[in-house]
Amino acid sequence: MDPIDCATIYDQVGTIFGLCVKDGVVESPPLFGREALLVRSDGSASIAQPNVRELVIEINGKQYHHGGNATIYTRPERAKTPGGAGVKVVIVGRKVVAVKESGSVEIPASGFVMCIEGEAGKSTCACRNIAAGADECTEDVVAGDSVTYHGMEDVKFGIQVGNSIIKDGVKTERFISRFYNVRKLERVPFPPSLYPMDFEKARAARIALGADKDGKPMLFWAEGAGKLKYVAGEDSTGASLTEMAEIAADIGMANGINLDGGGSAQILIKNQRALRISDRNTADNSDAERLVPLGLIAR
Repeated sequence: MDPIDCATIYDQVGTIFGLCVKDGVVESPPLFGREALLVRSDGSASIAQPNVRELVIEINGKQYHHGGNATIYTRPERAKTPGGAGVKVVIVGRKVVAVKESGSVEIPASGFVMCIEGEAGKSTCACRNIAAGADECTEDVVAGDSVTYHGMEDVKFGIQVGNSIIKDGVKTERFISRFYNVRKLERVPFPPSLYPMDFEKARAARIALGADKDGKPMLFWAEGAGKLKYVAGEDSTGASLTEMAEIAADIGMANGINLDGGGSAQILIKNQRALRISDRNTADNSDAERLVPLGLIAR
């Protein structure tokens, strides 16, 4: 998350913004209906649009599911939950960050709110444990409690970043993932990982991750020009997402997703930089490495 993405007191700069799965463990749930690259235990890779409402959420041994014993509220559908009875559990990543017994609560852009209600809408606590023979719970869910997600145990690797560039061997021709100004719940001209906006014409440094039809991992990138100036004979001009889709098809990628681009597009191979960074120092046009909160390591 960038500063402009922080819509509530629960959001923090650098927080993972969307699905992140490693060996069946969901470190961060899917958000905003964005496309994701999923690699299953059988080695198959696919592009999907997972939804946090499809997952079972476990806190302190008790499981909750949307439409059953809980209701999940997310952006961009609404900025706040409805008021009234029901415990509101604010979740970001794998942590409960706040609990409110009644009334409405702001929905974080980096997470969601789970409302737990009893019969006929009567408020009920989210039980941590029930002592043997006791009629009521001894402890409620509190901020800091861990969250476990069920429903993606067969996913070895999953990441939700930008738009797809190819799906089932068919080149993507338009934006499918939607991005929003999370404070105003409307689209912004230069959203994360889709910068610049024009799918067909706008060029920038790009990185794409995916696999061929047999599930073999594939990674390729297009080096972009410096943002300060273009140096003929030294700088590449990057690629548009249409061009990335064409390259993906040419090299045999069957399913692939566009990772973050621009100055965030950085690759090291054996500790050596493999492309020039488009962020440059003013004095000598040298690479200006950008702080990034999350990186992928291929071993």
